[in-house]
Formats: sequence, C-alpha cells, structure tokens
Amino acid sequence: APTRQDPYDSVAVEKALDFVAKVHGVPGKANMPAWARTNPVGRGVFTLSSFTMDRFNWLFNRLTSGEKQQVMAAARAVGVMVLLGGVGSLPFLDEINRLLRKLFGVDFKLEARKWVEEKARDYGAPEDAIADYIFHGAPAGAGINVSNAMRVQVPIASALLQGEGALEAVSGPLGGVVLKIAKAGEMAAKGEGDKALESLAPEAVATALRAKRLSEEGMTTSGGKLILDRDPKTGEIGPVKLDPSERAVKSLGFNPLEASKRMEKADTRIALKQFWTERKDQALARVNALLLTGKQEDRQTANNLVLKFNARLAESQARGLVPPITRVKPYK
Repeated sequence: APTRQDPYDSVAVEKALDFVAKVHGVPGKANMPAWARTNPVGRGVFTLSSFTMDRFNWLFNRLTSGEKQQVMAAARAVGVMVLLGGVGSLPFLDEINRLLRKLFGVDFKLEARKWVEEKARDYGAPEDAIADYIFHGAPAGAGINVSNAMRVQVPIASALLQGEGALEAVSGPLGGVVLKIAKAGEMAAKGEGDKALESLAPEAVATALRAKRLSEEGMTTSGGKLILDRDPKTGEIGPVKLDPSERAVKSLGFNPLEASKRMEKADTRIALKQFWTERKDQALARVNALLLTGKQEDRQTANNLVLKFNARLAESQARGLVPPITRVKPYK
C-alpha cells in the first residue's frame, strides 16, 4: 500500500507495467528483430506501429522457428482468435481476400459465407446464426463483432488494402494522431463542430459521440460514403442507422454485429462495382476502337467482345450493380 515515503503502490505499478508489456510488448531497440535494429526504416516502422509489428513478429517467429513447442504456441493463439473472432480474424485472410478482389473482382469471403448458409439450410440449421458464429466467433451470439480487433494485421499492407492513405498506413498510430488533428480542423472549417470534437476527443468519449452520430445520421463506408438500404418495415430506401441497442453496444467500444455486417456488405458492393465499372470502360474503349475502323470483321469482333463481357458480368458478384453494355456507337 502507498506510504508517506513511497506515495505509489509499487506492487500495483509493477503489475500494471507487466500487463502493458504483455499486451503491447516491451518497447526498445533490444526487442526488435535484427533486420529492424540495423536500419532506420525498420526502427521507424517498429516505433510508429509497435503493436501491429510486435504481434506480427511474434506470430511469424513462432511459425518459422521449426520447433514444435513454438508452432503449437502459435496454433493456440490462432485458435483463440478463431474462437473469439471467427475465421474472419485469421491472420492474412482479409488481406488476401481484398487483394484478390482488387485483381479479379471476386469476393471469396462472400462466396464462402454463401456456401456455409446453403449447407446450413440443407441440414435445417439456422443459416444466419451458423454463418455468424463461423465467420465472427462466439461473441456473435451476443450481437457483437470483434473479428477486426482480434485479427493480426500485416504491417502497412493491411492499412493500404483497407483504403487508408499511404501516409497514415506508414506512420501508424502516431501519424494517425496528426491526421486526426488535421481532420478536426477541416471539419471545424466546414462548420461541423460535432465531428471535429469527435475526431479530437479521447477514444472513450469519441466512441460515444460516434455511436450517437451513427444512430442519428446513419452509417458510412470506410470511404465515408453514406450507406443506403431498404427499410424492412416501410420499404423506403434511406440511411442505415444504429438502433438503440446497437448504439449502446457501440458506445461501450464494441462493433454491433448486424451493423458491421451491413457496412462490410456496402464496402464489398462498392469495391465490386468499381472493379467491374473499370472493366466495362476498358471493354467499351476496345469496342469503339474496332467500330471506328468501319470494317465488317472488326464490327463482328466488337459484337463478340460485348457479348463476352456481358456474359462475364452476368455471372459475377457485380450482377445488378453494374449495367451491361447495350447499344454501342463509335465515338466521333
């Protein structure tokens, strides 16, 4: 207990330091891997993104150690991630899915969930609940999603694939503080004082303010676009807002399951629409180039390109999001 000579409880302080060290790792050059200690870039990354780098480095070292005990420790850690966060928290899975979606216009996580729901339906099981448990873990039963919080992120790459700017991705939390201040100034200049306060407030306060805003104004995608959906009661299309129970969950610092699923679906739709719109523009450019020649064989080739693209679009996950190519006229 604290005394006049020692105003702090040394035992409590030691326990607090030990807890922080176990969660965040002990900072310092001595605890960095060799490659990071020997160059300023590595030291900078570990300094700016210490938590992400420590978790990634811990898992990488154990998986590549070649020692059974170390590999089992990594396996137990991954097992806890899956239990609490579902397969959505598996290391590297989200990054791989986002990368493949950018390259091929297919969201494999969406396909996997659809397959799980179909199998659950075949066996007469509650498809949505089964899929939620598999993809979001045990807390899904309480309407909470902690997948992102449990997941081991790939330094820099995860942030870039999630749509963050290069500066924010490289600079980590410290850079994020600077960007939050800049964002607050921008919001204040627009007369949006509540959003400026939300950006500057400590996280516990900002979380409550964010929950209030999402329940009143509606949810947005990671890119800041308002999420619109059809209201199941009125049938009208409008902003997707947090209900009172979801607002309470969000205020406590947790992600409401249904709200996070809606946001994830909206992000997926935007990414798929962007990919297939770009492919459509590329196809139209080729078609117009062929039509401008005036040759019959080029016109037939252009027609085949249109048919081929429309067939691929009809079989894709973007069907209904991007209209097919219809009547094409060459540019003049």
